[in-house]
Amino acid sequence: MIPWFQIEQIHLGPLTIQVWGLLVSLGFALGVFVLWKEAKRKGVDANIILDLFILILAGAIIGGRLFYAAEHYKEYIGDPLRIFFISEGGMSFFGGFLAALLASMFFVRRKKLAVWKIADTVAPALAAGYAVGRIGCLMIHDHIGKITNFFLGIKTPEGVIRHEPIIYEIVFNGIALFAILWFLRKRIKQDGTLSVIFLVWFLSVRFITDFFRSADLPKSDIRYYGLTLAQIVAIILLLGVGIIFVKKYAHRRS
Repeated sequence: MIPWFQIEQIHLGPLTIQVWGLLVSLGFALGVFVLWKEAKRKGVDANIILDLFILILAGAIIGGRLFYAAEHYKEYIGDPLRIFFISEGGMSFFGGFLAALLASMFFVRRKKLAVWKIADTVAPALAAGYAVGRIGCLMIHDHIGKITNFFLGIKTPEGVIRHEPIIYEIVFNGIALFAILWFLRKRIKQDGTLSVIFLVWFLSVRFITDFFRSADLPKSDIRYYGLTLAQIVAIILLLGVGIIFVKKYAHRRS
C-alpha cells in the first residue's frame, strides 16, 4: 500500500509555484528536447520542428480546456468567462491531444512535409513528455481511482485504499512506451510503423486504465453507457488507426 502524499504548491519566498503546472511544463520541455534530437537524427529542419512544437503546445492547451468545459458545461453556464481561467484547473488530455493532432496535420500538409516521417519523429517525444507531465497529476491526485485491496493502492486521508490510475499511466504509457519507441526508432525502417505502435499501445492502455478510475466521488469522470469520454474517444481513434493501417498496408502490396 502507498501512503498518502499530496504536493500542490511550492513556496519560494513570495513566489508560489503550482506543482501540476510546473511538471506539465517540464513534460513539454522534455518532449521538445527529444523531438529536436530525433529531428536532427532524421534530418528534419529544426525551425520547422520548433514551429510544430508551438502549434502542438497551443493546440494542447486550447483543446484541452475547451473539451473539459464542454464535458462539464454545467459548471460554466452561469459564468462562461471562467472557461478562460485555466489556473483554476480542468483540462482534458484527449481534448488537447485531438486539437494538437489536427493542428499538426494541417501544418505538416501545408508545409508539404512527409506526414509519417514527422509522426514517427514526434511519437517518442510524446511518450517522454507524457511520463513527466502525468507526475503532476499524481502529485495533486486529480484522478483518484476506485476502492481496492491492490498492493499499489493508495491510502486516502479518509482511510480508504483506492487505485491510483495515474501511476499505471506513467509506467505503461510513459516510461515503458518511451523505452519501446526509443529502442525501435532505429530498427524500424518503414515510415508510419512507429506512429501506429504508439497510438495502438497508448490508446489501449488508456482504455484499460480508465476502468480503474473512481465513479463514486464528486469529481469522478462522467460515464456514458459505463464508459468515460476518454474511452469512447480511444475506441473511435483505434478504429481510425486500424482503417489507416489497412489502407497503408494494401497500398504497399498493390
